[in-house]
Amino acid sequence: MDRRYIVLFLTIFIDLLGFGLVIPILPNYIKDLAGSEVWVGIGIALFSAMQFVASPLLGSLSDRIGRRPVLLITLLANALGYVLLGLSHGQGLWLLFLARAINGFASGNISVAQAYIIDITPPEKRSGAMGLIGAAFGMGFIFGPSLGGLIMGTLGFPWLGWIAAGLCILNLLLAQVMLKESIAQKNPASPIRLIPIKDYVSVMRQPVIRSIFLINFLYITAFFLFQVCTTLFWEDHFGLDDDHRGYAFTFLGVCTTVVQVLLIKPLSAALGDRKLLVIGNIGMAVVLVAMGLVPSGLFLALEVPLIFLMALMNGPVGPSSISLLSTQTDPREQGKVVGLYQSFGSLARVVGPLVGTTLYGVYYLLPFFLASVLLLVNAGWAMRMVKGLRPAPSVAPVQ
Repeated sequence: MDRRYIVLFLTIFIDLLGFGLVIPILPNYIKDLAGSEVWVGIGIALFSAMQFVASPLLGSLSDRIGRRPVLLITLLANALGYVLLGLSHGQGLWLLFLARAINGFASGNISVAQAYIIDITPPEKRSGAMGLIGAAFGMGFIFGPSLGGLIMGTLGFPWLGWIAAGLCILNLLLAQVMLKESIAQKNPASPIRLIPIKDYVSVMRQPVIRSIFLINFLYITAFFLFQVCTTLFWEDHFGLDDDHRGYAFTFLGVCTTVVQVLLIKPLSAALGDRKLLVIGNIGMAVVLVAMGLVPSGLFLALEVPLIFLMALMNGPVGPSSISLLSTQTDPREQGKVVGLYQSFGSLARVVGPLVGTTLYGVYYLLPFFLASVLLLVNAGWAMRMVKGLRPAPSVAPVQ
């Protein structure tokens, strides 16, 4: 395997490991601190709102000055955010939310990492290559949540932030030494806008790209209606504590990694990105509502197998969507368009948590049911959209 893929995988993995440390802890920590599920939604939505701002800005900046410097700057910012997270213990919500805002902005670098992979990968292999990012997420969930539960139980909440900051510094050093620039010719005319309204208008005028953006938006909204309520649901319905929720997320990470590493490439070759996008939406619609209907005493017997099915159905959707988008985009604007795509997805991560936690407070099954309906609608939309895609161009990757 090309060394650049390995280095980028390690870079994303260490970044996501720091993120995974706080995943099973933060929602319940905010709820206990604030006394309301609504503040959980606000805390999660704030992170995503900053991603919404950062993703297109960082993507366009990476077209202009290169992918490598943008990745290095955001890794340093991520470390700062986690330091503040550690210092926020006992200071109320304001410092914790500031830390999440910084980490959310820095996490907009995922669009830059995806653009990097597009730069060095031919179109027909991009789904498999994008599986690297999914695998990095999965590995972060394997080690992060269980390690987070251990740190929380033995050292306390502040150490979650400080250890995550240390991992980000290690990540920064690794990228500084080993990650080379991926674009041979930068685009100095790439516009840098804090709120890129003109860029959104430009891409939304292109019917196929608009459809891919909106399908991704609806998918992520549906997924986060469920995801943000997961730790609350598992504690309230099944009685899982911090450690056991960490084990559940670890299992999800194992399943996600297996799917991304072993199955995405053969599934893409056998079925194609277009079919995988449709199948993934339908499968997730069934799995998510089924997870909400599992009786309280059957977590191991039914909920755990459904977690595996969720990883199987969810796994191909992201790589297929970004691969299809890349074939419809001018190579000179990959960073900008992928940044806008990720930004639009981040907006869904604002909507999903706010709606999901509000519905959960009314009745715990409402997020599951609404997510299923949205995904079924999305599957029908995706079926129509893929018929209008043009063939992938033959573009040589940067060597």
